[in-house]
Amino acid sequence: MTRIDPSHKTLVEQLRALASVSADTNEFDIVKDEGRIIHVRFSPGSTDSLDVKTAISEKGATPRFVQAGYRHSRREGPLLVPRPMTLVLRKETASNRQGKADGVDREIQTGDSDFDDAVFIDTLIGDDLVRAVLASPDARAAILSLLADNCYAIRIDDTSAGNISLDLVEFTRPAPDQERGARIASALARLAASLPPIRASGEAPPADTQSQAATAGCALGLLGLVVTPMVIYGLAPSGCVESDGEGSSLVCSAGPACCEPLWIGFFVGILLSLPVMFVLHRIVRGRPNSSTSRFVLQCATLAVFAELGIVASRLWR
Repeated sequence: MTRIDPSHKTLVEQLRALASVSADTNEFDIVKDEGRIIHVRFSPGSTDSLDVKTAISEKGATPRFVQAGYRHSRREGPLLVPRPMTLVLRKETASNRQGKADGVDREIQTGDSDFDDAVFIDTLIGDDLVRAVLASPDARAAILSLLADNCYAIRIDDTSAGNISLDLVEFTRPAPDQERGARIASALARLAASLPPIRASGEAPPADTQSQAATAGCALGLLGLVVTPMVIYGLAPSGCVESDGEGSSLVCSAGPACCEPLWIGFFVGILLSLPVMFVLHRIVRGRPNSSTSRFVLQCATLAVFAELGIVASRLWR
């Protein structure tokens, strides 16, 4: 078992040292080259959280739209983009590669093979716009450096505040690597300096309808968990429910009408869900997170149809 040296600082402590603040300061700024400010907020508690972010530049000359077919050409002026862009970058995993190989997930490629092999780009904005935002080799190198330093995800303009923020792991345990904080701060500053300035184009950002449908399906399934037991007990035939001081219970032995219709409704609901799940399997694709959305939608469909079958069996008796 590896011993932890008490002189080793945690990532939070390393960042405090860079800002020259006291050990009990949980919100502070690190000032990097050319006045670049990196804001840090540590929230201790039962679930610790660490928020590290810096602002995206919005300065520049005449704003410009990205034309189709953009391929790293040198242009001046801020990019006009739908805000927020919600551009999320994280390490590409085996499941990401499998989703793309299956033709379910679609990911934008920058043309930099090393970067494309290592980084998964999760966004709904256009391909050419993503390539324009990530056109700088310095920006891509900074992203690779951040991911190598246990940044789970890098979020570029994912809120109306217009920040680059980091999802970090392993930040409250002392570690032998005492330069990680400095590397993260430097890489984040380098990334911000390498991205083109952006301004709102006035267009609404693309809606993730697949994720919205998955969320709605989960909500319906959870609602069914509340409604279905109420129907099972509230509409049960006489003598099928026993109550005591601790609650009510269904007595299946009281007669076939007590439980058998419920099982029939359950299995009929499952069978009826299969064609819908097959349709979802065919049509939910083409987005970076389609594999996840499809799985959630299929599970929600299975649950909702089973619940509807049970409810229908109580109503139709």
